[in-house]
Amino acid sequence: MQTLDERSAGIVVLKWTKSGWQYLTLVTTMRSQSGERKLDFPKGHVEDNEDWFEAAVRETYEEAGINERHLNFAWGDAYKDFKKVGKVCRLFIAWTSDAPSIRKNPESGIYEHIGWKWLNLESDKDESLIHPYIQPAVSWVRSIVLNR
Repeated sequence: MQTLDERSAGIVVLKWTKSGWQYLTLVTTMRSQSGERKLDFPKGHVEDNEDWFEAAVRETYEEAGINERHLNFAWGDAYKDFKKVGKVCRLFIAWTSDAPSIRKNPESGIYEHIGWKWLNLESDKDESLIHPYIQPAVSWVRSIVLNR
């Protein structure tokens, strides 16, 4: 019997600034080997009654406080799956002019993230702090956003 991978979905949220595109990362409670906080995208578990996109929108609101009506999916329904053993994460791309806000998990009542950080899409030294299995998402987003 084949076991299904755990499914999560999220959005790489962009904003336009004078210096170019930036993307939103959430600061986690985990630390890298050098002691710096690890970074993540707004993403989370796909519920049984949801499709990937619905889960991505819900998780972005729950984790970053950015509502669907403030997300612009200018790149259409572009998405990419990122896999690690036992897990697949589907990420979409959208831009916003809203500021994020860290929210408590509605089920557990605890904060899963302690802050947020905008990174430069063209290049950012802190990119190495993103979870390794979804780090390739940055290159994927660059290939779509910067090549237009």
